[in-house]
Amino acid sequence: MSAHLAIVLSWLVAGLVSLAPAAAEASEFLVKDINPNGSSGPTWLQNVGGLLYFQAQDGTTGVEPWRSDGTEPGTILLRDIYLGAQGSYPSAFSDLNGAAYFSANDGALGHELWTSTGTSGSTALVKDLNPGPADSWPGVASSFTRVGSTLFFMAYSNAHGYELWKTDGSLAGSVLVRDINPGPDGSTPLGQIDFNGELVFRADDGLPASNHRELWRSDGTTNGTTILEDLNPTGEGYPADFVILNGALLFTANDGTHGDELWRSDGTPEGTDLLVDINPGAISSRPGQLRVLDGTLYFVANDGVHGAELWRSDGTAGGTEMVVDLNPMGSSPISSLAVAGDQLFFVRMAAAFNHELWGSDGTAGGTALLRAFTPSNYHPLVENLTDVEGTLYFSADDGVHGVELWKSDGTSAGTVLAADIWPGDLWSSSSPSYLTNIEGTLYFAANDGVHGNELCAIHGAAAGVAELGAGPISTLRLLPAAPNPFRGVTALRFDLDAPAAVRLQIFDVAGRLVREILPGDRLEAGRHAVDWDGRNASGRDLASGIYVYQVESAARREVGRVVLAR
Repeated sequence: MSAHLAIVLSWLVAGLVSLAPAAAEASEFLVKDINPNGSSGPTWLQNVGGLLYFQAQDGTTGVEPWRSDGTEPGTILLRDIYLGAQGSYPSAFSDLNGAAYFSANDGALGHELWTSTGTSGSTALVKDLNPGPADSWPGVASSFTRVGSTLFFMAYSNAHGYELWKTDGSLAGSVLVRDINPGPDGSTPLGQIDFNGELVFRADDGLPASNHRELWRSDGTTNGTTILEDLNPTGEGYPADFVILNGALLFTANDGTHGDELWRSDGTPEGTDLLVDINPGAISSRPGQLRVLDGTLYFVANDGVHGAELWRSDGTAGGTEMVVDLNPMGSSPISSLAVAGDQLFFVRMAAAFNHELWGSDGTAGGTALLRAFTPSNYHPLVENLTDVEGTLYFSADDGVHGVELWKSDGTSAGTVLAADIWPGDLWSSSSPSYLTNIEGTLYFAANDGVHGNELCAIHGAAAGVAELGAGPISTLRLLPAAPNPFRGVTALRFDLDAPAAVRLQIFDVAGRLVREILPGDRLEAGRHAVDWDGRNASGRDLASGIYVYQVESAARREVGRVVLAR
């Protein structure tokens, strides 16, 4: 066997074996076919007062604002803001006192501040922040941040550039907070967070020169919007990744001496200090992906010895330490840190086209590989990690189902396919995206192979998807094919311990489907033998070589291999 053939066969055999709960029909996930003639492409999914707000294209009105309560009749177009097929492209939905605030373009005033309480009549322009047809893009480049009864956001105006604005929902209450960098250049206030009833953010005041991005705070007034601390007087501190831990603000910054490191603030200049120099000296440890779980901060950092690895901190220098060195030979490419329930999850790229989902309880012994994903089409995907009532949902490609919806309870056995929304072979992908939890209902955009990319949902998602199916789940056990190798006919054999629909497909070593013998026929419990004569779907004889056959029942897929010798 050639080296190339062995590699291809190894991923086929490894990737095609998968335990999975019984999946419901695709129609059980579809909320509404918003665009019957194509895809509506839902994006910007956001929980506002318990309802889902999003943008979608119905094929007639263009891309416009929609809302949904999870039912088909409760999924409605809010308003055709830009009349006709052009679309207003609403985005950055945010919640203030149960009303949605967002950016939209009516075709006359550009992208400006709009609001809605979920009805057509309540969907209206709040204010033209950048007067005339020019865009202000409120909340788009940096999301709205609620502090009490005020929404802060970044918006653009010709006079001031990108600056800090606020709204209380009224025309008079939607105003520029302060022109931090006077003139049209803008301060670009980013990283906004509510800390003790004030807004903390990063901004560039242009002094003494451009790129003086430092730590700022605001109480919503012009005079109360001031620099909190000039972290790097000779350059820029560039504070980022703000989180709150045990009443303190933690973030990353560079003071020009220690490099990018972990900082702590109590909201006062004197209480803002370097927490710990993880990589001593001027070289940065570059802490990132800051997440808080049960009073502990988790992040990725490089101490200059172990490479980039998983770290934790209790908010003190002495309590900041590496959790585990996953790669003693170098750095671990860790991404997508997420919290679900009492677990930390993250994605690690073990090799090219190989993503791994890991779970951790914050200890070295409690940090474990949950599942490796090696897709068949060289397009690795493990992303959209989302907490749904303590269960992690995510999209992934296991090389069998395409990119589909998965879930994990933090154990290897509990990391399973949640739903094969576009059922079929390994080339079928529903590609779930924009996963959004609203009170235990998981909303997302996906393509079921019939309706296009539409709004889908799983109600009571944390309870699992398998419960949507009915009847016993069959256990499949693959037996050796006989004879193997073969010239004329071989019997592909397997056992079922309960009745089940069974699909049997045959692939060449390049992963191409050459024959489907059973398209999903219902078989009784017992031993089964399906003959294959070495021909493809067109009845033509196939060349000698190794072939992989996949047998799929409701709960399991297994593969075997046979050698055709002409």
